[in-house]
Parts: sequence; C-alpha cells; structure tokens
Amino acid sequence: FNKSVENFTKILDVAGVSYGVLAEEHCSGDPANRLGDKLTYTMLREHNMEQLSDTKKVVTLCPHCAVNLGKEYRKYDAINYTVEHHTQVIGRLIEKGKIKVQMGESGKVTYHDPCNLSRMLDIVDEPRTAIQAASSNFQEMDESGRNTLCCGAGGALWWKKETKGRTHLVRAEQVIESGADTVVTGCNFCFGMMKQGLGPMTPEGRAEVVVKDVADIVADNLA
Repeated sequence: FNKSVENFTKILDVAGVSYGVLAEEHCSGDPANRLGDKLTYTMLREHNMEQLSDTKKVVTLCPHCAVNLGKEYRKYDAINYTVEHHTQVIGRLIEKGKIKVQMGESGKVTYHDPCNLSRMLDIVDEPRTAIQAASSNFQEMDESGRNTLCCGAGGALWWKKETKGRTHLVRAEQVIESGADTVVTGCNFCFGMMKQGLGPMTPEGRAEVVVKDVADIVADNLA
C-alpha cells in the first residue's frame, strides 16, 4: 500500500497542490477503540490532537482514520480542522480539470466500497468518478455502494480471526464472479484483505485479479 501513498502524492504534485506530512504520525486509534482498549485509544487521540492543533485540513487514505479524526475525536474535543478522504480530493481534481486522466486501463474493472467510506462517511460517487475517468469498462458488483459487503477487516477483525467462515473469501469470490480483471478500493484494510482473499479463491488457470487503490488507477493513467 506504500505505493498507493506515493501515487497519491504524485497526483497532488501534478495538480500543483501544496501539502505537508506529519513528522510524528501515529495511528488514529481506530483498532484500539474497536477492541475496547480505551487507554491506548486515549493516548493516540491526545497525541494526534496535539499534532494537528494548527492544521486546517487533513487528507487521509484510510477511511478508518477519516472517521476517527473527523467524527470520533469530536466526541471528546473540539476540532479545528476538516477531514477529507483522498478519493474526494482526486475526484475534485478531475472534475476541475486540475489533472488529466486518460482511459488507458485495460480489462474489466470493479470497485469494492469500504464500509467506513460508503456507510459511515457517505462517500460513494467520488471514487467512481476517478475510476471511470481511467476505465471505459467498469462493472459494479451486486453488493455495492451503501449496501457493500465488508472485506472482513472491520471491527478490528484484522487482528481477531473469525471462528466460522471467512468474510474476505466471500467478498473475493464476488470479485471473481464479476469477471473483473482489476478490483479497485479506497481503503488500506480492504486492499490487504483483497490481496489475501483473491489468491486462494482464484480458479486454476485464471489470472489473479489485480488489486489497486483509487490513487493507483488514476496515477497509472495520468495524461
């Protein structure tokens, strides 16, 4: 996923956007919060609030961070910054003509909506704006948008293995059934779960579906 971060900064550079990176960036605390570790969550939240005290806008590639920084923290302290997910920024740059994207993505492309992005933040259209700027062969999955199926990492399940069934394998099977050559997502957790699930679920003789972030498909097709 580090490459996706680099691709997002590439997009910002091409668009001429001025930005900075936190010198001491810590986790937003979402996993600790979901696991009930309130002490660790409080320590992380207080550190981040201090780091962001003079910040006007925060952009993150992680929907879990976007929810915590923009919604959860507000329950404890007043926040002086706004929070955007990187797909919102990319979608706006495309619509305003700040970056030019060509339809150079080959094969069929589908999109996995992250739960936190679609249901918690109501961000559904912006990722599709970006994807459809790079691909003329976009195919929705049956469970998409606000009715998306979790990748299997939500609620801190990334660290706690399910005892019955594997949600990420169910979602991977749906990706394969869509006939897509590439699945795009907008979440680092989903990115990892797609990578894990598609390997064992891919039928013999078929090429494994490529996993990309929204930043990847746009950066790969900048005009």
